[in-house]
This record gives sequence, structure tokens and C-alpha cells, in this order.
Amino acid sequence: MSLEPPSPTTAALRYYLALDGQVSGPHGLDALRDMASVHAFTRDTPATLEGTENWQPIHAHAELAAVLFPAAAKFQLKAKAITLTTDSVTPVSVEEILRTNLSAEALTTPPPDYIAQPTRPPGRARNRDYALSALLANALGAAAWFIFPHNPVILVFLLSYLTIANLGLYWVMFHVMDRY
Repeated sequence: MSLEPPSPTTAALRYYLALDGQVSGPHGLDALRDMASVHAFTRDTPATLEGTENWQPIHAHAELAAVLFPAAAKFQLKAKAITLTTDSVTPVSVEEILRTNLSAEALTTPPPDYIAQPTRPPGRARNRDYALSALLANALGAAAWFIFPHNPVILVFLLSYLTIANLGLYWVMFHVMDRY
């Protein structure tokens, strides 16, 4: 089924719609198409051509309904015959199937490229960077203690900052960045 553009006479026509008990319009074909795309009305919404008083549902106006609500393409699957064989009487467990598949796959498949092979001992650079970052965060907290006046609110704020900064830094360095 091919969708043909509306004829010039259809495109020039304007329609009134009855929406929520109110008359709306006149609307051109482009405006009606936009309204239909946001489901402002349905196929059963009353409509009339400009200059007439013949109110009918949109689906009764064949050309308008074809433009606003084109027929959906129908797909049909081909029938496929399934043949069951009853040659084997002993049931096979899922574990056996998986074990057989994994052993056959391990023999024929090289390790995938996306598995990172370690090139250096893990942890040295990460430990160094964690220690330097923690030292910097704690030095900022200590500097703030000497800069700001000593009162309980500042103390609670600084202790909260140090706790969150150290735990957050540890989490990022050792749990988020796996391949550091």
C-alpha cells in the first residue's frame, strides 16, 4: 500500500471539528495532521467541511481519514513446521547441555580481546594517587580549621567534610576505577 500525497483540492479544504463540545476550526490539512499526531482527536470525532453543516465522524470522510489515520501495515509470519524427533528416550539435563557447550567452546574459542591483560603490578599507582589525594583533602580540612573561627558548627562541618571526602575518595579510587 503506497501513501499518496493528497490531491491539491483536498489540501485546500478546511474542516471544522467538534472537540469537547466546542466547535474548533476551520483547520487546514497540515494543522489537522499535526493535531492527529498528538492524538488531539480520534477517528470518531465529528467533523464537517467548511461551508457545510454535515457533521459526520472523521472516518466517514474517506479522503480525510486516509490522510489523518492511514491504515497500519499488517505483517504476517510464515508458518514454520516443527518436527519433533522421539529418537532419544533419555532426558538430558540443562547442566549437561551447558557443560558440553562450555567445554566445546573453551577448546575452540580464543580468549576475547576485551578482557584486559595485566601489564604491570596493580595497585602501585592507585595507592600512590590515593595517598596524595587523601593528604591534599586532609590538608585542606586542617587549613580550614586554622582559618575559620573555632566553634562547634565549624568543627562538625569540617569533620563531616573530612569523612565524606576520605570515604568518597576511597570509593572512587578502589571501587569505581577498576582499570586504574
